[in-house]
Amino acid sequence: MLGSIILMFLMVNTTFFKFLQISNLGMIIYFSTVAFLFELCFSTYYVFFTSFNQRKVDKQFLGRFYSILIMLLGLGRIIGSMLYGFLFDMNIIFYPIMVACIGMILKLLLNLLVTPNESIDFKAEVL
Repeated sequence: MLGSIILMFLMVNTTFFKFLQISNLGMIIYFSTVAFLFELCFSTYYVFFTSFNQRKVDKQFLGRFYSILIMLLGLGRIIGSMLYGFLFDMNIIFYPIMVACIGMILKLLLNLLVTPNESIDFKAEVL
């Protein structure tokens, strides 16, 4: 996900940004590529996130956990939309991209802290 956000930093380059303003096809290809890479990474991450939660949360609490999680994700969308709306109103493209980049780095660090470093012992599984 961080890689697709980093691709957005190309828009800080004034020559590239002017090219996107002039070329409709260039804009469509650029944003389609960035959106595809982001969604591909997010879908892969979602599989990990769901399986991680299902391993850590007891089955009797899984419904409650996901209902609270969906509520918090909805609130996060509202707050994020307001934040990015404010940042895009400043007419400086660097700020929203930098906030997205910082958010992805924080998400990566959080995942590294939460995910245990378990090595798989293939010999034990075979025996």
